[in-house]
Amino acid sequence: PESVCSSAAKDSKYITAMRETGWEYDETKFGPDPTYADLYDGSYGPTNSVLAVAEDPLALLFYFMPPKLWAQIAVESNTYHRQSIPQRARAIRAQQRKGGGKVEDLGDIRRCLDGVEDIEAYEVLRVMALLIARMLAPIRKGIAAHWSVAKVGAMPANRFGLFMSKNR
Repeated sequence: PESVCSSAAKDSKYITAMRETGWEYDETKFGPDPTYADLYDGSYGPTNSVLAVAEDPLALLFYFMPPKLWAQIAVESNTYHRQSIPQRARAIRAQQRKGGGKVEDLGDIRRCLDGVEDIEAYEVLRVMALLIARMLAPIRKGIAAHWSVAKVGAMPANRFGLFMSKNR
């Protein structure tokens, strides 16, 4: 069933009238007012500790993404990888069956997935650096273009390959 909010949003005359006359929250149509009065009334703004590193972009990055966090992300990523091996192996085999090519044994696929090396904490920082590089020199052809052997856009050829292999 269509909600009252959805039907009101689709009514162009209703929206035009609201644009000209304004609106008030109608509790009869939309239920109790969802404003969050007194949710937080303490001090706000940047803390002294973040202001101390605010002038240095690298220090700011390490402030919000300290090495302890890299280690925790690596641990959780490795845990997720191990826990999802059976499900991913079944999905890979289903994809192989669908493709009509050679279908590997489920145990072989699991062993292959299990053989992937654990993510190290420094690799998390490396991924962050690559994401920042992608932000500064975007390649709209997709992430695989970062491993291109030909120069694409402002990014020199095969920069990512120096830091992270494509089939990690």
